[in-house]
Amino acid sequence: MRTLLILTLLAPAHGSSGPPADPPGEQTEAAKHLFEQGAQLYADGDLPGARFAFERAFERSGNYKILYNLAVVELELHDYAAAKGTFERYLREGGEELDAKRRAEVDAELEGLAARVGEVRLTIQPANATMTLDGEPYAPSGEDDRLQLNLGEHTVEVRAPGHEPKEARFEVEGGALTELSIVLEQRVPPPSTVPAPRADPAPALGARTRRLRIGTWVSLGTAGVAGAAAVVAGILSLRAEDDIGTEFEDVPADRDAVDAARRRTRSLAITTDVLIGVGAVAGATAIGLGIAAWRASKRDRSGVRASASGLEVRF
Repeated sequence: MRTLLILTLLAPAHGSSGPPADPPGEQTEAAKHLFEQGAQLYADGDLPGARFAFERAFERSGNYKILYNLAVVELELHDYAAAKGTFERYLREGGEELDAKRRAEVDAELEGLAARVGEVRLTIQPANATMTLDGEPYAPSGEDDRLQLNLGEHTVEVRAPGHEPKEARFEVEGGALTELSIVLEQRVPPPSTVPAPRADPAPALGARTRRLRIGTWVSLGTAGVAGAAAVVAGILSLRAEDDIGTEFEDVPADRDAVDAARRRTRSLAITTDVLIGVGAVAGATAIGLGIAAWRASKRDRSGVRASASGLEVRF
């Protein structure tokens, strides 16, 4: 295990960007306690506990020197990307206060870490998207964001209001820059569940009206057929009368042929009269049923009926 930097003074160092510890008192004492706890945990091999204690000690004191110890713990935890970032911050905040030996030591550590850390440039759209990196929330600084990650496979999930979420897996190689662009697609709104307005259906006809209408059409059909049959029978009757005249032209006339022609003429005449009567009755019936059906349909269209919006009264 690497040697930690032992501090005897936990007041903020010159150039530190951490939170101030002035006025001294409880905050400084708490930072000192956390620092000592972190050093003991490191010595006991509890690296996660030491990391936590050093992070809190730096938050309380703002002393940049604690960053060195934190970077050492991160290095032991094989979190190379975090260690590289912490060492770089240690150099920035230490500035001219660092002696040449310490700076050379940290530079050597950074040189070794360069091959174990890769950079990823994220391009996220839309700009208001939120994301998680390896299951942890991550806030991009903009549409083009670059971060340092350990080698291996990583997972990023991006979400934004009104867009379909997207998950992407990518690999990071040491010392290489990985370009990753994620553009979310807008969510298609579901089809409206509100039914489209329907045209007012025609009022339903009553059973009596339907029967009357059927009777009207049947009567009209019967009248038509009877009329057509009467016309045919009348024509045949006229031809039969002509046959009688033809028989009398022969001398001597065939009495039996004349009688047959007369019987045929009489039968056709009677048939014609009957068919005319049937047609007349059927026509009159059709007229009566038609009038009754018209009156019944008017009654069906008036009064109270059910509609799509409730009860409706028609007059």
